[in-house]
Amino acid sequence: MQAGKGSEEDWKEHAVAMRLVYSHSLVNIAAARAESGADGAFTSRSETYLRPCHVSWKRPVGVPNTAADPFWTIRRAERHQSQSLRTSPLYTRGWVVQERFLAPRVLHFGKDRIYWECAGIGLVEESFPTGFKTSCPEYDTNVSWAFDLIDKTPQTEHGESLTQSDFHWIWSRWQDVINGYTGCDLSFPDKDILYAIAGIAEKFGQHFDHQYVAGLFHQHLPFDLLWQNKGERSEDYRAPTWSWASIDGQVHFTVEDCPYCDTCCNRFATVKDVRVDLVNEKMVYGPVSQAKLMLTGYLWPCRIEPAQQVGTGLRQRIDIHWNASCEDLPPDGSLSHRNPIYWKIASGEQYPRLSSPPSDNSVIWGEADIDDEDDSIAGFSNKGHFEAWAVPIMEFKVPSKTRYANHWGLLVKKIANDSYQRLGIYRVENHIMHRILADKTSTQQDICVV
Repeated sequence: MQAGKGSEEDWKEHAVAMRLVYSHSLVNIAAARAESGADGAFTSRSETYLRPCHVSWKRPVGVPNTAADPFWTIRRAERHQSQSLRTSPLYTRGWVVQERFLAPRVLHFGKDRIYWECAGIGLVEESFPTGFKTSCPEYDTNVSWAFDLIDKTPQTEHGESLTQSDFHWIWSRWQDVINGYTGCDLSFPDKDILYAIAGIAEKFGQHFDHQYVAGLFHQHLPFDLLWQNKGERSEDYRAPTWSWASIDGQVHFTVEDCPYCDTCCNRFATVKDVRVDLVNEKMVYGPVSQAKLMLTGYLWPCRIEPAQQVGTGLRQRIDIHWNASCEDLPPDGSLSHRNPIYWKIASGEQYPRLSSPPSDNSVIWGEADIDDEDDSIAGFSNKGHFEAWAVPIMEFKVPSKTRYANHWGLLVKKIANDSYQRLGIYRVENHIMHRILADKTSTQQDICVV
């Protein structure tokens, strides 16, 4: 179904009403394989392609035969059917995301098979009509679509409150939905980006006190400011720079069983205030006209240095001067005499480790992800570096050698009236805050990000 076209007010009314249409339906039938209305739902396919392939294997000699011989199941389709379905033509469209999510049951006509999805059984298809987990009990499925969230409420059926791990799971599923949604297409993103996911956001909002601020939930801040950008910032204002909704293209939250939170992380910034002006005050989950975020935290000057391009070329080395002001920075940008806390840069090269640390250890070397190409290129072409400010957000409590980075923060640039705009994020391999806090040189301040 599609919202009717007419006056702007009619469109807004229909856009809000569509979430009720989906959620109160009996079943939603989706021609997922169709590129257009001319393609239809059905397609020819080979019966053998749909038939499961089980390969039995004998137990090793000496192993008790306490159960039936085990077997391998070979799947011709992708390992996780959820991902296969997500890449279907229909589900590349942004407005369809909440159509799938809010409907209590969906019958999907895919490119080579039919899928059934509901809260009771999850996602199944013709080869495994009772579910792959049922056919192969030892298989640990990794379908992350939060379909059964529809039946979750803040209170369980026995009147008990959801546990912290339940809320972490729901939080992770919200991040996963945003990852998928921002990778979809919208014909009019400046108008639609918050409308087209408002129904899903409202569903999640019942678990988070409906404190929704420009695409993020207040209680997830400041951790959810650490999204990574794979697109470009919109030229027209539709959301503050700290919101994923300001980006044309996919953004990425690192989805884990436990999101970045106070359970696993030490936070170094707190939210003092968030102010959001809505286009329509009655639509908490709708578009915004302006917003500002007031953080209390550390604000460190830094230089973003050009490095060998990787991907978009927006991943660069960053040198953070945690105990200096911008006036104290070397005018030529030369930082080779400083003590590196982090040696790795985007190209995979490493700076040589020093046999003995120099006396000056006021610079931290990290890695920056710049949101917008214009910011990166403009800074590098003018000066050979780009001046910015680093706002440390968090560090993991338990160090890990396998983790890509242990320290994460926000990068901002200063604009008029003592306000800042997001430039991107940065990360540092090692834990750094214990040394900085022990020095007591750096102090916290209020930081207004718009």
